[in-house]
Amino acid sequence: MTGQADLKGGGHLAYAVRGEGPALLLVRPVGGSMVSWHRFAALLEEKARVISFDARGTGQSSAAPLNTTTRTMAADARALLDHLGIDRAHVFGLSLGGMVATWLALDSPAGVDRLVLASTMPKGLEVRAGAVFRGLSIARALVRAPAEAEAHRHPDSLAQVPARAPGGSRSRAGARAALPRFAPRPADDARCRREA
Repeated sequence: MTGQADLKGGGHLAYAVRGEGPALLLVRPVGGSMVSWHRFAALLEEKARVISFDARGTGQSSAAPLNTTTRTMAADARALLDHLGIDRAHVFGLSLGGMVATWLALDSPAGVDRLVLASTMPKGLEVRAGAVFRGLSIARALVRAPAEAEAHRHPDSLAQVPARAPGGSRSRAGARAALPRFAPRPADDARCRREA
């Protein structure tokens, strides 16, 4: 079953529910969508009611507000469970999804049966624009061709780095404008598929 859950204050989450049994919410890593869970969810649906969703700003869900944090993402996940009439669920969070799952467990402890965290931070931290910007720049570096990545080790390449706002932090507008520079390009996607 697939659907869309409307959120208080506007926006919506696209979701999929597969299988029967105890509810298991899958919270995806940064850049992932519910499609990322396909094989994993298929194995789990034999023993659980598997719920996957696109966080705001990904897949078929509405755009994410600029002030989105891992804690607000957890509130969205709780709203999805409420929409589905699920009071209590097992929660599996991967990477950024682990931080979101941690907030879900902290803010709604009665709603989380078992919490499984994988490849994540040990505490539920709020991720702000600066952290997202740094994460995207790291991800961008990982998908560069070796020659392009090597060029970024040289000081003359520093001119390509976006300017920082006063005080050393990026402005929200500056971070938003710079994001396309760090998003994988179609050529990067094709290279990653060949190397996988």
